Amino acid sequence: QASATHIVASADGSQTLTGAASFGPTSGSILIRGIVNVSSTNPSIDPGQVNILGNQINMIGGDIYANGIEQGGGVTIGGMPMVGDFRAAFVTVGRNSEIAANASAGVGVAVHVWADNTVQFVGSSTASGETANDNGSITIEAGQVVDIRQ
Repeated sequence: QASATHIVASADGSQTLTGAASFGPTSGSILIRGIVNVSSTNPSIDPGQVNILGNQINMIGGDIYANGIEQGGGVTIGGMPMVGDFRAAFVTVGRNSEIAANASAGVGVAVHVWADNTVQFVGSSTASGETANDNGSITIEAGQVVDIRQ
């Protein structure tokens, strides 16, 4: 749904995006496990944008997909400078975690991981396009420590 603001989990484990009254994120600890998928397989519908905001964000064995046909969607984890004044202190993207914002017949968009203090990134990320000239960007930034291990 284009203006989704909530995720509803069903008994069978599936998740549905629904529209509801607008809400703003609040600071706290966030654990991402499982799959967040805002991809589109329809060339006339762009994929969604994923913003994960909080003080401490841990992506452990989780995947975020924002893939599309003509363009990828964007993924921002941690907030600043991409999303207003929301500022994560610590972000971890753990082993067996994947972030993808690819386009199969167009332009990949951006994956941005940011923290005031520390980013530990040991997962994988792609923002590829149809050709090398169409690739998007992957930015990993921190105010103090960036720890990237592959």
